[in-house]
Amino acid sequence: MRKRNLVLTGLMVSLVIFGAYLVIQREMRPLVVLSESMKPSLQMGDLIIVERISPEEVEIEDVLVFRDPGGRENVLITHRVINRTEEGFHTKGDACEKPDPFMVKPEDVVGKPVLRIPYIGYLVGFGYLRGLSRLFVFAGLVIAPSGLLIFAEVKNILADSIKLRKRRKKAKEGKRKRRRKKAKI
Repeated sequence: MRKRNLVLTGLMVSLVIFGAYLVIQREMRPLVVLSESMKPSLQMGDLIIVERISPEEVEIEDVLVFRDPGGRENVLITHRVINRTEEGFHTKGDACEKPDPFMVKPEDVVGKPVLRIPYIGYLVGFGYLRGLSRLFVFAGLVIAPSGLLIFAEVKNILADSIKLRKRRKKAKEGKRKRRRKKAKI
C-alpha cells in the first residue's frame, strides 16, 4: 500500500512539473470558461487547457481561442469556427443563434482547447470572487482542509507518543525483571 501511494505521488508530481513546463514554454495555457456561449460543449466554470496552434492548422468546426477582435485587453474568446476565408475566420458560440459580428484575424489566434476539466475553473477563478463568497470559498478550500490536516497530524503524533511511552515502560519493566533475576542469583 505504501509503495503504491509513493508511486502515485511521484506520478502526480511528475504530471504537475510537466504541465508547469508546458505552461512556462507557452505551448499550453489553462483558461477558465467565464460565459455560457459554448454550452453544451463547454460550461461556465470549466477549466480548459489550450494548446497553441498556428492559424494554418485551424479547420472548420474547431473550437478556437482567440483575442477579442474588439480590442479589449486581456480578453480571450472561445468559439467554434464556422467558416474560413483569406482574411480570417468566422466564429459562433454553440449556444448562440447568430454568428459573431466580427472576423477573427489570423494574428489573433491563441490556440484550441485540448482538455476540459469540469468545475475546476471555479476553484482556479477564485480571484474573480468578491465579498462574502470569496470568504466562504477561502474557508472551504483553505481553512477547512488545513484544519483537518493539522488535526490528523496532531492525532498521529499523540498516538505515536503513547506507543513510545508504552514501549519505554515495557523496556524498563524488562530491565527491572532482569536485574531482580541477577540479584537472586
